[in-house]
Amino acid sequence: MRDDGQQNIAPFPVLGHTSSMSAIELEDAVQNLPPEELARFAEWFEQFVDNQWDRKFSADVAAGKLDSAALKADAEFEAGRCTPL
Repeated sequence: MRDDGQQNIAPFPVLGHTSSMSAIELEDAVQNLPPEELARFAEWFEQFVDNQWDRKFSADVAAGKLDSAALKADAEFEAGRCTPL
C-alpha cells in the first residue's frame, strides 16, 4: 500500500529488463524526468497507447464484436436515417 492509502498495482517488467517496477515507481520516475525527457516520453507513450488501441480494435473486429453495430449502421443508412456531416 502507498503512503497515500492507494494500493500498488501488480508490478510489470521494465523494458528489456528482468527486474520489475511498480506503477507507483514508474509514476515517481516520470514525475522526476527533466522537461526534454518528459516530452520525449509523452510522445512515445501517446504512440504506445494509440498502437494498443489499434490492436484491440483490430482484434475486436476480427472476433466479430462490432458486427451487430455495423449491421445496425448499414440498416439506418439504407433506411435514410443518416444526417450528412
